[in-house]
Amino acid sequence: MKNKTREYSLFLMVILFSMIISNCANKRIDTMTNVEAPIALRISSQEAFDLIERNQLNKNFIIIDVRTQKEYNFRHINKSKLIDFNSETFGNDMQNLDKYKTYLIYCRSGGRSSRALSLMSEMGFIQVYEINGGINDWINNKLPVVNE
Repeated sequence: MKNKTREYSLFLMVILFSMIISNCANKRIDTMTNVEAPIALRISSQEAFDLIERNQLNKNFIIIDVRTQKEYNFRHINKSKLIDFNSETFGNDMQNLDKYKTYLIYCRSGGRSSRALSLMSEMGFIQVYEINGGINDWINNKLPVVNE
Protein backbone atom coordinates (compact mmCIF):
# COMPACT_ATOMS: atom_id res chain seq x y z
CA MET A 1 0.00 0.00 0.00
CA LYS A 2 2.85 2.38 0.87
CA ASN A 3 4.40 1.68 -2.52
CA LYS A 4 1.22 2.67 -4.34
CA THR A 5 0.90 5.87 -2.27
CA ARG A 6 4.52 6.71 -3.00
CA GLU A 7 4.02 6.08 -6.75
CA TYR A 8 0.86 8.19 -6.74
CA SER A 9 2.66 11.05 -4.93
CA LEU A 10 5.55 10.89 -7.36
CA PHE A 11 3.12 10.88 -10.28
CA LEU A 12 1.35 13.99 -8.91
CA MET A 13 4.66 15.79 -8.37
CA VAL A 14 5.71 15.09 -11.99
CA ILE A 15 2.36 16.38 -13.28
CA LEU A 16 2.55 19.50 -11.11
CA PHE A 17 6.13 20.20 -12.14
CA SER A 18 5.19 19.78 -15.82
CA MET A 19 2.31 22.21 -15.43
CA ILE A 20 4.55 24.81 -13.77
CA ILE A 21 7.21 24.51 -16.49
CA SER A 22 4.59 24.70 -19.24
CA ASN A 23 2.97 27.77 -17.68
CA CYS A 24 6.32 29.55 -17.31
CA ALA A 25 7.23 28.87 -20.92
CA ASN A 26 4.11 30.68 -22.13
CA LYS A 27 4.69 33.86 -20.13
CA ARG A 28 7.21 36.59 -20.75
CA ILE A 29 7.58 37.42 -17.07
CA ASP A 30 10.87 37.64 -15.21
CA THR A 31 10.06 35.79 -11.99
CA MET A 32 12.81 37.60 -10.07
CA THR A 33 11.43 41.08 -10.74
CA ASN A 34 7.85 40.24 -11.78
CA VAL A 35 8.38 42.43 -14.87
CA GLU A 36 7.75 41.45 -18.46
CA ALA A 37 10.84 39.93 -20.03
CA PRO A 38 12.44 41.83 -22.92
CA ILE A 39 10.87 41.60 -26.35
CA ALA A 40 13.09 41.92 -29.42
CA LEU A 41 11.13 40.93 -32.51
CA ARG A 42 11.50 41.22 -36.26
CA ILE A 43 8.08 42.02 -37.74
CA SER A 44 6.71 42.54 -41.25
CA SER A 45 6.17 46.01 -42.63
CA GLN A 46 2.39 45.52 -42.40
CA GLU A 47 2.69 44.48 -38.74
CA ALA A 48 4.87 47.57 -38.18
CA PHE A 49 2.26 49.78 -39.83
CA ASP A 50 -0.43 48.28 -37.58
CA LEU A 51 1.82 48.79 -34.53
CA ILE A 52 2.27 52.46 -35.48
CA GLU A 53 -1.48 52.90 -35.97
CA ARG A 54 -2.21 51.40 -32.53
CA ASN A 55 0.38 53.65 -30.88
CA GLN A 56 -0.33 57.01 -32.54
CA LEU A 57 -1.13 58.66 -29.21
CA ASN A 58 1.39 56.70 -27.15
CA LYS A 59 4.22 58.99 -26.01
CA ASN A 60 6.22 55.90 -25.02
CA PHE A 61 6.32 54.57 -28.59
CA ILE A 62 9.26 55.75 -30.69
CA ILE A 63 10.18 55.00 -34.30
CA ILE A 64 13.91 55.05 -35.01
CA ASP A 65 15.49 55.19 -38.46
CA VAL A 66 19.10 53.96 -38.24
CA ARG A 67 20.08 55.00 -41.78
CA THR A 68 22.21 57.99 -42.78
CA GLN A 69 21.00 61.59 -42.85
CA LYS A 70 20.98 61.51 -46.68
CA GLU A 71 18.82 58.36 -46.75
CA TYR A 72 16.49 59.82 -44.11
CA ASN A 73 16.12 63.09 -46.02
CA PHE A 74 15.19 61.23 -49.21
CA ARG A 75 12.28 59.43 -47.53
CA HIS A 76 11.37 58.09 -44.11
CA ILE A 77 8.47 56.85 -42.03
CA ASN A 78 6.43 59.69 -40.56
CA LYS A 79 7.42 60.72 -37.02
CA SER A 80 10.60 58.62 -37.10
CA LYS A 81 13.70 59.86 -35.34
CA LEU A 82 17.08 59.55 -37.04
CA ILE A 83 19.91 57.84 -35.14
CA ASP A 84 22.57 56.98 -37.74
CA PHE A 85 23.96 53.50 -37.11
CA ASN A 86 27.25 54.48 -38.75
CA SER A 87 27.66 57.59 -36.60
CA GLU A 88 30.45 57.74 -34.03
CA THR A 89 27.83 58.68 -31.45
CA PHE A 90 25.44 55.79 -32.17
CA GLY A 91 26.28 53.85 -29.00
CA ASN A 92 25.92 56.92 -26.81
CA ASP A 93 22.72 57.96 -28.58
CA MET A 94 21.23 54.53 -27.86
CA GLN A 95 22.49 54.60 -24.28
CA ASN A 96 20.61 57.88 -23.74
CA LEU A 97 17.25 56.38 -24.75
CA ASP A 98 14.74 55.25 -22.13
CA LYS A 99 15.01 51.45 -22.04
CA TYR A 100 11.43 51.12 -20.82
CA LYS A 101 9.80 52.71 -23.87
CA THR A 102 8.71 50.77 -26.93
CA TYR A 103 10.82 51.15 -30.07
CA LEU A 104 10.28 50.32 -33.72
CA ILE A 105 13.54 50.42 -35.67
CA TYR A 106 14.30 50.19 -39.37
CA CYS A 107 16.97 50.82 -41.98
CA ARG A 108 17.08 50.40 -45.77
CA SER A 109 16.87 46.61 -46.03
CA GLY A 110 17.37 45.14 -42.55
CA GLY A 111 21.14 44.84 -42.06
CA ARG A 112 21.80 47.83 -39.82
CA SER A 113 18.50 47.57 -37.97
CA SER A 114 19.15 43.89 -37.28
CA ARG A 115 22.47 44.77 -35.65
CA ALA A 116 20.80 47.65 -33.79
CA LEU A 117 18.11 45.23 -32.54
CA SER A 118 20.80 42.92 -31.16
CA LEU A 119 22.63 45.82 -29.55
CA MET A 120 19.46 47.17 -27.94
CA SER A 121 18.66 43.71 -26.57
CA GLU A 122 22.14 43.47 -25.07
CA MET A 123 21.74 46.95 -23.57
CA GLY A 124 18.58 45.85 -21.74
CA PHE A 125 15.84 47.53 -23.77
CA ILE A 126 12.49 46.07 -22.80
CA GLN A 127 10.50 46.23 -26.04
CA VAL A 128 12.06 46.63 -29.50
CA TYR A 129 10.59 45.74 -32.88
CA GLU A 130 12.48 45.74 -36.18
CA ILE A 131 10.92 46.03 -39.63
CA ASN A 132 11.99 42.96 -41.57
CA GLY A 133 13.27 44.13 -44.94
CA GLY A 134 13.51 47.75 -43.80
CA ILE A 135 12.03 50.71 -45.61
CA ASN A 136 12.47 48.88 -48.92
CA ASP A 137 9.86 46.32 -47.85
CA TRP A 138 7.72 49.13 -46.40
CA ILE A 139 7.72 50.92 -49.78
CA ASN A 140 7.17 47.67 -51.75
CA ASN A 141 4.01 47.19 -49.69
CA LYS A 142 2.90 50.73 -50.65
CA LEU A 143 2.92 51.98 -47.08
CA PRO A 144 3.18 55.78 -46.54
CA VAL A 145 6.49 57.63 -46.37
CA VAL A 146 7.54 61.24 -46.00
CA ASN A 147 9.46 62.53 -49.03
CA GLU A 148 11.58 65.61 -48.58
